[in-house]
Amino acid sequence: MDTVLIVEDERPVRQYLKKLIRESGVPVKAVLECGDGLSALELVGKYHVDAMFTGIGMPGMDGLELVSRVHELPEPPMTVVITDSDDLRHVVEMMRAGALEYVLKPIEPERMTAILRTLEDKAAQAKHRGRMLDLLTMRMVFSFLLDQRPSPDEASLLRELYEPLLAETGYAVCLCQGGVPIRETDKLLLHRQSPEETLCILAERDIGPFLRSELPAEAAGVSAVHHTTDELSAAHREALAAREAAFCRCRHALCPLPEEEPLTLDAERLLTGQARSQRLQLLGTKKSGELSDRWEELLLAAARGQVPPGRLFEELRAFSQGVQEVYSGSLDSGDLQALELCARPLTFRSLDEFGQYFMVWLLAFHDKLTARLEFNRNQARIAQAIEYMQEHYAEDLNMAVVSNYISMNYSLFSHLFKLQTGQSFVNYLKQMRIRQAQRLLADTDMKVVDVSHRVGYVNEKNFMKIFKALCGVSPSEYRRNMQDVG
Repeated sequence: MDTVLIVEDERPVRQYLKKLIRESGVPVKAVLECGDGLSALELVGKYHVDAMFTGIGMPGMDGLELVSRVHELPEPPMTVVITDSDDLRHVVEMMRAGALEYVLKPIEPERMTAILRTLEDKAAQAKHRGRMLDLLTMRMVFSFLLDQRPSPDEASLLRELYEPLLAETGYAVCLCQGGVPIRETDKLLLHRQSPEETLCILAERDIGPFLRSELPAEAAGVSAVHHTTDELSAAHREALAAREAAFCRCRHALCPLPEEEPLTLDAERLLTGQARSQRLQLLGTKKSGELSDRWEELLLAAARGQVPPGRLFEELRAFSQGVQEVYSGSLDSGDLQALELCARPLTFRSLDEFGQYFMVWLLAFHDKLTARLEFNRNQARIAQAIEYMQEHYAEDLNMAVVSNYISMNYSLFSHLFKLQTGQSFVNYLKQMRIRQAQRLLADTDMKVVDVSHRVGYVNEKNFMKIFKALCGVSPSEYRRNMQDVG
């Protein structure tokens, strides 16, 4: 910013504010100061002032009159009210006259920096504020009404300040996908964005032009026309219902909405507990086609208006919760994000957009589950094979016999066995037999040839060769060593 003006009748306060501005880190070329409203009005008329900080009670011309007079000029400065009072009426009157923001004494450096950065951003966007009620004041008030329940006194004050404008113009609430870029236009009484939704409040005459110029490709929901602040919450609920309908229809929906038709038998079938359970339980099975068909059937019914939006959203939330409960061990961060979006479908522009995203994720997650479940089944089958080997290692055992026992393809068995044990079947069997031979040599007086036969080796020389290769000594030397240790 080029110039900031401080209007305050107490000199120490002016000096403190000047120091805060200089140390804020926000570039300001010049800081002007004066002690009364008349001098401030003269300075604003003489110089281009980007922002003005002013107190309320001052000699000659108070802050309210100063703000009113200043905002009659072609290029009024952005104004911040400095006050040690938390009286909402005084603050709102100043803001109604054109002030942008207010700050309570004592002002913290961080607060001053935040305000200056806001002013800097606003100065880069626009300098004209020609409306009777400042746009940002309207935003503050309506956001408060939408997010919180005002007290009776506050509600009364808000009606007093804004009812005349709303009654004259009429207004509607418009909702669409969160994050939709909206240009600053004089058609907007309010513009507020969140990840969940983009909210606009429009004058009745501007609804159609705004939808055509700013939201032509969006599926927006628009409330009926209202005229009082007391009806704002109801208008928001109407807009939300219209947004849900627009989401499913993939086009704008305006209240009043047509009454919902009774569910058909086909639609009722899609919404039963059994249908909900099947859509969950089909995950991870070999019925990927049936899983896809069940979901596409539900989404298509919602798009055709056969399933109400609320019921569709209920099914999606139930599915998201069910997946997190049943398959918690298989979910990665990407899956959790997808399930969160599944429970909040209105973050997407339309059902078409959501359906494409959802089906891609669903089938990818299904494939991942299928692979994991198959892997677990194969692990169990290899464990069964090893158990069979432990019971039959003394017999004429080979990989064909064992793979046939667990009904697995020979090549697949070879691959999975090595993958799970880290060894080939032949080496694993050798080690299993030699471990048993070590136990017999250490704990019994059996002859080496008998030990050889007992662990599955018909050829004694072959047994001794394998034993020495694995243990480093012959069977007889191993027995002597074990006896010496004992």
